[in-house]
Amino acid sequence: MTQRPVSRIFLIGFNRCGGAWFRDVFQAAGLRWRHDRTGDLAADIAWHRAAGTRPMERWPRLVGLSGLQRWNRPHLPRIEAFRDFAFLEAQFPDALFIFNNRDPEAWVASRYFHRDGRFVECEARHRDCHRRDLPQLWCSERAAHRRQVLHHFAGKPRFLHFDLSRDADAKLVDWVAPWVTLGDLPPGRGIESAAESSAVIDALAEDLRARARRPRRRPGRPTRPLLTRWSPIASGRWPGAATTPRSALLRPSGAPTGALPARTAALCPCAGWATALT
Repeated sequence: MTQRPVSRIFLIGFNRCGGAWFRDVFQAAGLRWRHDRTGDLAADIAWHRAAGTRPMERWPRLVGLSGLQRWNRPHLPRIEAFRDFAFLEAQFPDALFIFNNRDPEAWVASRYFHRDGRFVECEARHRDCHRRDLPQLWCSERAAHRRQVLHHFAGKPRFLHFDLSRDADAKLVDWVAPWVTLGDLPPGRGIESAAESSAVIDALAEDLRARARRPRRRPGRPTRPLLTRWSPIASGRWPGAATTPRSALLRPSGAPTGALPARTAALCPCAGWATALT
């Protein structure tokens, strides 16, 4: 069977929804695929959308694209280029679009632990909110994006809604068969189950409770007088203090003379100023 031409394959779901697994699937079939972690693809799409020009000209041989967002640069605006599916479809009429989705509870937990918590910190900073407010914001945005995608691609054969938590491999293999022949798909779609995510959260919560119950060490009282601890001359740590009597540094009235030992003057750049001021 002669396969139809395809210029690009776009993954238009949120991050932490099996993007790396899709990359492995299509790379095994011989396609060039990039699962972007730098934000370069998202920035390129945003730039060309604002200019009204065709994106991805820097990567002419690239077929598959996923990870279309930029979040890991706190000094720059966050970009979610996978939301620009209508613009991408207009620029690439023969492209394929896959809306990758998964169980919402496991998805939220996976986002919280992404990059050892750096993702959730950047999200809270960009949105100017507390981390505890993020799950509700994420779920509402996910539901809105799902409605927009399904409405836009309704009845279009070049679109697939694939739920990694529920759908079988055959759904992806049969749908993409007119364009790409897939072999055996990699096992374990690279996503955590809700049970695994809940177990991790419970373990972290128990660790935090154990830390809170652990008694804290309080600093003890100082063992030496304050003058002994902080006065270099009194403690004998001042350069030349061992050979210079303390009376040589004081006038008869008790005021400092400003005269410093020769060793001290050589080590201290301010020694000449102190002598001149006296």
